Amino acid sequence: MKSLAKNGHKNSRVPDQENSDRLHNEHTVNLSHKRSGMQNFFSEKRLHNAPEQTHLVNFYNHRFMEQPKKNVMGTMYVHVKRQKSIYKRLDEILERFSQGYCGILAHVNYDIAFVSTDLFAIDVDDDHKKTTPHKVFEQTGACGLFYTFSHGLKGNRYRLLFKLDEPVTNKKEMREIIKLVADTLRAEGIPTDSITNVNTIIRGGKSGRYHIDEHKALSTANLRAEAIKRNEVRQKALYQEAENKDYRPLDFKELKELAEAIGHIPTHTGQREKWTDCVMAIKHQENLGLIEYEEGYELFDIISGGETREKEYKNWSTNGLVGVGTLIHYARENGYKGSVGKNYYPEHITTTKKLYDVKNIRVSRYIPTETMTDFLQGENRLLLDSPTGSGKTEATVKAFEMLSDQNPNHFYVFAVPTTTLTQQIALKYGIQGLFGTIDKLGKKIYYYAEKEAKKIFVCTYDKAPKLIEMLQRLKPWRYTLVVDEYHKIVTDLNYRYQAIKELYDITKGAKTFLALSGTTDDIDKNQFDEVIKIKNGHEAAPITDFVNYTYENKNDGLTELAVLLQERSKQTKVIVYIEAKEKIEILYHTLRKKGINVQKITSDIKKQRGYKEIVENEKIADDIQVILATSVIADGINILNTPRLEVIVVCNEFSNFFTPSIIKQISHRPRNHYDRFSIYMQEQKQEDTCKPYNIEKDYYWKTNNAKRLAEELNKDPYFDPLLFHRSIIENRYGLDIDKDTKEVIYDVMKLRTRSAIDQKNYYRGNRESFVKVVEKILRAKETRHLNISESIRNNTLGTDLVLEAERSIQDEFERLERKYPPIGKVFTTKAYEAFLNEDENELKQLEKRMEPRHYRHLRQTTKIASYETCKLLVKQVKRDADAHRYINDLQAMNDIIYLESVHRNTPTKKVLKAILNIPDWQDWQTTNEYKKSLEKLAKKVNLTKKDIKAVERMLQIENRRIGEKRTPVKRIVGTITIDLLAKRYGISPATIEQNLYVAASLNINSTFKKVVKTKLKRLQPIKQDTFF
Repeated sequence: MKSLAKNGHKNSRVPDQENSDRLHNEHTVNLSHKRSGMQNFFSEKRLHNAPEQTHLVNFYNHRFMEQPKKNVMGTMYVHVKRQKSIYKRLDEILERFSQGYCGILAHVNYDIAFVSTDLFAIDVDDDHKKTTPHKVFEQTGACGLFYTFSHGLKGNRYRLLFKLDEPVTNKKEMREIIKLVADTLRAEGIPTDSITNVNTIIRGGKSGRYHIDEHKALSTANLRAEAIKRNEVRQKALYQEAENKDYRPLDFKELKELAEAIGHIPTHTGQREKWTDCVMAIKHQENLGLIEYEEGYELFDIISGGETREKEYKNWSTNGLVGVGTLIHYARENGYKGSVGKNYYPEHITTTKKLYDVKNIRVSRYIPTETMTDFLQGENRLLLDSPTGSGKTEATVKAFEMLSDQNPNHFYVFAVPTTTLTQQIALKYGIQGLFGTIDKLGKKIYYYAEKEAKKIFVCTYDKAPKLIEMLQRLKPWRYTLVVDEYHKIVTDLNYRYQAIKELYDITKGAKTFLALSGTTDDIDKNQFDEVIKIKNGHEAAPITDFVNYTYENKNDGLTELAVLLQERSKQTKVIVYIEAKEKIEILYHTLRKKGINVQKITSDIKKQRGYKEIVENEKIADDIQVILATSVIADGINILNTPRLEVIVVCNEFSNFFTPSIIKQISHRPRNHYDRFSIYMQEQKQEDTCKPYNIEKDYYWKTNNAKRLAEELNKDPYFDPLLFHRSIIENRYGLDIDKDTKEVIYDVMKLRTRSAIDQKNYYRGNRESFVKVVEKILRAKETRHLNISESIRNNTLGTDLVLEAERSIQDEFERLERKYPPIGKVFTTKAYEAFLNEDENELKQLEKRMEPRHYRHLRQTTKIASYETCKLLVKQVKRDADAHRYINDLQAMNDIIYLESVHRNTPTKKVLKAILNIPDWQDWQTTNEYKKSLEKLAKKVNLTKKDIKAVERMLQIENRRIGEKRTPVKRIVGTITIDLLAKRYGISPATIEQNLYVAASLNINSTFKKVVKTKLKRLQPIKQDTFF
């Protein structure tokens, strides 16, 4: 074979390549003494017409004199995707590359969709000059070589071109061939970096020098055969790996048996989601290499019943989150009783790669101090997953005391989620507790650390950063940080974001950081070096029975709960957890009227006897029959109980305790064995999936989506970090600008919290699934399911009790209404001034005299509106959901103004454009039609239906009823406008504009602030027909 070296351009600056090669001959990789592995793939065909042979390629028409940057590559893709591929000879292709042009070595359609190719490139990045480029070219079967922009600057940098004797039309097959060639070269000592994305733009070089041999070609048949062989080896390894676990992959025959059990899923029958799940599961098996394309299509055809063309299956992509477990589930749901999948446990499959080590430690009952001391002596980040009641707190404090004696110049900080827990630990162990207002905090820290030389502190999450800052200012010692109830980092992030973010930041500066939790499912474990699992044989809740109380009608929930508590209080002490202070207040007075000794424990009632008894003495007073509590005593508080105790958790529309981690915490608060743990919730009416929520899968999907959105923005050639604004979609995926790199990043903490919220909402709608999860948490089966409504109908509980409870509760509602004077009388100009000036003393009084929803509303609106406007708006707040409605509408309106003014693409703008460009959405649609439109759009923009729903607040939606059956229909008119908001709230457009202006002024994004304020100053209304 003949090798020709050519100069691509007379005036190109050509380095003395031959001299450079000779200088490094003694260090180079020598292939001449042995048969190269690449020779196995040389084509036996003689390409006599090779110099005239042409290849379909797509070049960008601009020549570069230096390597194009990332943002320029984005511009290139924009132009190249509009061009057609053209035929060029090999020497023309190499000449273009060597002169600084960039292009795609494939036949691609518009939008750069791959069609076929018979050329591919492989990079050689030889930083240490161990190879001689022209010798590598001669001996590897490459048909061409050109030098990249960085050649000579970073060693030998060049790109090998390979020709196939037959074109390849399958993108996946082509990728496998490129990987095979790159791996073969790498095995022979050539530092290759394969370009497996066959429709990517390849950068050129600037030397003007290249090597060419048009007659060289590789055998497509030989490469394809070897690639198939490698795939079989990989598939065998997958099976071998799986057999070492509790499941194994399924072969085609088994998958077909499942598909036939599922059967044809017809279109237009409301089963689109089921069909989509099955297709994604099948496609995932193909992507893993467990089945061939033809086999995958056969399975697809079975569930599609021949209704869907092969093209749709061919173009289907999957993210790997739906696996074979889905097919097994749907087959069993259809009555399948066969053996396929019998030993398959999908919960053992993780969707995120573990970056941490796991250590299992068995203890007798409590964690020994010596063991905890060992954990706290290294320089690492640890997560201690230990059963509730295993003595984590005591072991931590004693380990701190032991280590502080050994290390005099070191601080030890124990951060806990609540003031209640801080008080209990400080009192019980005699260490310094810190809580209270910030102004007193500084004095306390100085006094304890400087005057009393204390080195061990317990404090709340929000005080920990300030404590560390002041301690290091006094004495620049290192510190050890232990954070208790670490799952609260996830569950509380939404309403304590700043405190938790600052707490997370100080974990990075600790010599040793140890997170404690008895419920680690919600926690992202990849932020730790090691997860330590404590086993003590007491993982189950200390209960005798698990009972599920239910009621049927939503409006009867509180009444029937009162009846239940009257009956249960006659037999045992009862602790009831309700996440609603107003409902606690009503129940409290209702039960007291019946002569029941009841105690309420909430965050704002800390001076009462019941609260102090639990915090200081860890027990319930003997005369108390019922305790009504919020989650204030759900985390970390110990209760030294007697066996005659029942714990009831209310899980319904007014008490959203559908979080598994909170259920586990509550069930373990009593430290001694007790009679009964119960949940109280409404009967399930709609069909339940009866499947546990996979929070890891959801988090993995959200993280991947956030990563994709961030990458799309960073690759956008027109992206400007100064113009970036966090609107609805950006906030949902935690997108923000990195202060150092000025690139878009995503906040994994926010994503983890969103997954936890979605898990809670899932169980709220799938309560039978929730019961199954509670059984798993308690490690106890449901021993009894008692329908309270049915018991009342059967006179088991007595009608008189119900009637009395109804009257009493109605009286309490009326009493509460009388408790709060009319808001017009409470909200005076003096009250307005108190909100404006943040007068804490006055605000405390106002909070007691106002309904909570009114107080929350005014905390926000007084910052942007006049007294008269605030008074008008607060009277419109009738429900809790109305409290933030006006502020949210202003934010949405300002976002629209900004997005319309700044011509940059963002995820939120992309969704809005997609919505407004769909003609069907401007027609009247039924609820089901609208739902399908949401699903279709979500798929188009590669987001979720919930994401699309979130953008609805930026839209103007009309609702009406039509026909004899008064069928509800809706349509999207456009985006919201200033006039629409003025009409909605009964205030003038000029007032809306003024409030928008002030709201924009409070935004921390200076660019957003300037753009929106400038637009509002011009008072130019946004026209619906020209938006976007």
